[in-house]
Amino acid sequence: MVNWDFTPRPVWVAYNEMSRLLRGRKFSHELKLGQGRWGFAFNGKGDFSGDDANDYALVAWTEDAILADAPTVLNIGNGATARVVDLMGNSSPLPVGAGRVVFNVRREPHYLVIENAKTKPMPQGALLEVERPAAVVPGGTQTLKVRLRNPLDTPQSVRLRWNVPALLVARSPLTVEKTLPPNGQTTATLPISLPAGTQSGTALQQVTATYSIGDTALRAQAAIPVPVGVRIPAGDFATRPADFSLQSAADVVNTNDIDPTTNHLTWKGSQDLSARAWLGRGQSTLRLRFEVRDDAHRQPHAGRELWQGDSIQMALVVPGQDGPFELGLARGDNGRPLVHSWSTPRGYNGGAVFRAVALQTQRKGDLTIYEVQLPYQAFGLSDALLSTGVRFSFVVNDLDDAKQTAREGYLKLSDGIAGQKDTLRFPTLVLD
Repeated sequence: MVNWDFTPRPVWVAYNEMSRLLRGRKFSHELKLGQGRWGFAFNGKGDFSGDDANDYALVAWTEDAILADAPTVLNIGNGATARVVDLMGNSSPLPVGAGRVVFNVRREPHYLVIENAKTKPMPQGALLEVERPAAVVPGGTQTLKVRLRNPLDTPQSVRLRWNVPALLVARSPLTVEKTLPPNGQTTATLPISLPAGTQSGTALQQVTATYSIGDTALRAQAAIPVPVGVRIPAGDFATRPADFSLQSAADVVNTNDIDPTTNHLTWKGSQDLSARAWLGRGQSTLRLRFEVRDDAHRQPHAGRELWQGDSIQMALVVPGQDGPFELGLARGDNGRPLVHSWSTPRGYNGGAVFRAVALQTQRKGDLTIYEVQLPYQAFGLSDALLSTGVRFSFVVNDLDDAKQTAREGYLKLSDGIAGQKDTLRFPTLVLD
């Protein structure tokens, strides 16, 4: 938690804040916030905060990076006070209206500190609930949907305001006003489009929805991550251009260019290493083809170490699953196809997954061809999910020098696989 000179890292501050708010308090109850979201409540007098059983510290977060913020209503009673505290200890008061407070559940954990609660704080559902958005592709339109709730026992006038980034075009008014009955709800929609030919430069665009209920203090704001998709056309791989082509210096990560003695291992051009990739639908399978031009093919490794030799390292994120599939595909020095599974979503068995992968490889001159089929059943895929959009990326690992045993560099479709893992950096693919 400290640097070499004993200065604190950010985790030190986060740990200190957790200790300050929770140490000495007793666990009270779990907050039921819905799939992909977690929350826990602690109460009583702590070592550094809290005076009695009416004081609470709640912590909540989401583990699904594509879930929008979840502004959740908690009944804490009239006369109670509330404030939100982030991991670094920054504190902001929250308004309490009709004995209720709205606490936004986000990807980064936050604390909700409640003092003088008149009742055990329990979630009453989301004030503003966002349906998971599908990817929008250039020239296409998608519809955002949110469910608006009135948690009060009286009719209320409600107002929703959308804020749309410049890259996207809203196809209906940005402000919605309605009257909701006691404890009623309604659905609001916003069609959005992405102009044809748009180059987003990012995998996600953020739309913001701001919601207020009458003249009460009940207000909510949710950030909605909208995937920007890449349309993958249908058609035989042999008769259409590659979906992705990696052949420029911008696609390359050199790992030996800072040492003059290993300069000969750096990328020398597309004839040294380049790649093309196609994706498409098969018979209840996702089909992939990679063509890698590599002046020297070497793969002496197997299993977890496949990435150290010439290989494809690919990852796939399927909507609704908890975590990515990360696979290694290679042609061994003996000509045998090699597959390894580094990670799978929760509930999937890595051994069963890699055994389900059908891989064929060929070496023609300086060209290595990988033909891959991923069965829908083994990966939780379907035609509908491929039409909605899946996140995907890959890298091409390179090992040329016979005196080396470790990867010399790689080509990348995006960040997020080699180096720091971050599936939000993957492009979203929508298959025709």
